[in-house]
Amino acid sequence: MNEYVTWQEVKASMTSLTEEEKQEIDMMSEIISQIIVTRQEMGISQRELEKLSGVRQEAICRMEKAKNLPQLDTLVKLMIPLGLQLSVKRVNYNIVNEPAGIYTVESKKKSLNDEIKSALIRRKLKQQSNL
Repeated sequence: MNEYVTWQEVKASMTSLTEEEKQEIDMMSEIISQIIVTRQEMGISQRELEKLSGVRQEAICRMEKAKNLPQLDTLVKLMIPLGLQLSVKRVNYNIVNEPAGIYTVESKKKSLNDEIKSALIRRKLKQQSNL
């Protein structure tokens, strides 16, 4: 018996989040995970990234712990010194079956991506309960 639940299983069982909210969680977790992994692989501390990007270290920490969702301009500021860029592509997105090719990431990044997804889900559900 597998003691872990996959993101696909969680996503399929969630009824309180809309399809768009689930897609937002997928996209944001992918972007944030890539920023974190790249920063760590380059050996850059959050404080050093603050100096390179102009984004406060505290904001970087909150983003990495999924306490706050950054705006697009903040993500871009963080990505530039890391040599990353956003690209937009059209996919047929089925909320139950993930699009092919989007999650071809190494296991460390995938695990981090799942952690961020969990935190984003908790945050979104908390926002809904406060309404």
